[in-house]
Amino acid sequence: MKKPIYLDHAATSAPKPERVARRVHDYLLNEGLSAGRGGYERAMQIGREIENGRARLAKLLNA
Repeated sequence: MKKPIYLDHAATSAPKPERVARRVHDYLLNEGLSAGRGGYERAMQIGREIENGRARLAKLLNA
């Protein structure tokens, strides 16, 4: 039997890849805004970054 792939990371604080931790750290220090909740350019840009990440993940998972 193959080793299962755990995809429920949102429910835990399991270790994340260093690249992810750096981006989250940068966001918390320098942004801290609610993506897609404001009409100003930076909020919309963060929203686009999130959507791009979701699209890339969907492609990776063939979803």
